[in-house]
Amino acid sequence: MPREEQVCEIITVGNELLTGRTLNTNSQWLAERITQIGGFVRRCVVVRDNVIEIAEILKEALRRNPNFIIVAGGLGPTYDDLTLDGVAKGFKRRLVVNKRALQMLRTKYRQMWKKGVIEKYELTEARIKMARLPSGAIPLLNPVGTAPGVLLNLDSCILACLPGVPSEMKGIFEESLKQVIAERTGRVFSYSRTLNVEGIVESSIAPLLEKIVGRFPDVYIKSHPQGIEGGISRIRIEFTGRSRTKGRVKVRVSKAAQELAKVIRKRGGSVELV
Repeated sequence: MPREEQVCEIITVGNELLTGRTLNTNSQWLAERITQIGGFVRRCVVVRDNVIEIAEILKEALRRNPNFIIVAGGLGPTYDDLTLDGVAKGFKRRLVVNKRALQMLRTKYRQMWKKGVIEKYELTEARIKMARLPSGAIPLLNPVGTAPGVLLNLDSCILACLPGVPSEMKGIFEESLKQVIAERTGRVFSYSRTLNVEGIVESSIAPLLEKIVGRFPDVYIKSHPQGIEGGISRIRIEFTGRSRTKGRVKVRVSKAAQELAKVIRKRGGSVELV
């Protein structure tokens, strides 16, 4: 595992996520991307568009002392975009017009006007709303849309707020936030193998898994039942490891997968290692 684990918590904001009308792909993408660059995602939470609830969930997350809190959603110009109000309330900061954020917005809307996307490019009250950031915050350029991302240093924790539009969230993360996390994490290698198992049920595999986990505590092993088709049980078992040494993680993950495969074959199961 990394020398100093960089723990991340993800918070996604939006009523539409809690009613099920919108699939929460943002949490999945962020968790996968953070893991890829060496971070450790400890928790993902969804909260509705409510200032008090946003403030409370942020304070709760901070009490667990993560290195990063990443919030997605609620940075736009409409009445229900309340993430920054929640940040301000939760951490007792004033919302102030950030000159740099204002200039980012001015440039964006001028570009949109020149392209004929909008009729006028002046900064209306709704547009200026996106430049009102908690005091001490740093705006992050949005390469896709208009609302800037927001970075706020909370002593040992960095809070990053990103738009909820997936393309905008990904754009800001890749251009501004990825490097911040990667620099703190250092170089970490992740490696995975998968066993596709047929002909043996999960309850029979469980004690075998427990023994392999005991022998390879540095490898995360997770079984995923795929159901029964034609009277044949199918299970996917994933092996994942992380290390600062590329060779070590590949050896440990592969060895764990191979040992389990060997035992399952002895029990009459069919195994494919990929």
